[in-house]
Amino acid sequence: MDRSYGGSMIPKIGSKWASVDAVFVVIHTIELDGQTWVHYRKEFDEKEYSCYAESFVERFTEVL
Repeated sequence: MDRSYGGSMIPKIGSKWASVDAVFVVIHTIELDGQTWVHYRKEFDEKEYSCYAESFVERFTEVL
C-alpha cells in the first residue's frame, strides 16, 4: 500500500481487496479536485466501480 497524497492510504494498482462476499481488483487511482479516487472491478468480471480512497480502504480488506 502506498502512503502518498498526504499520508492517506492509496491501494496499489493490481492489488486485490475483499468484502464479505466478493474480491475486487484495483484498476487505477486518480486524484481529482483534491480527492483520490480508486477505480476497481470484481475479480473475473468487467463491471467497474469507483469511490474515494478513504472509503475504499475502510470498506474492503487487502488480500495478501
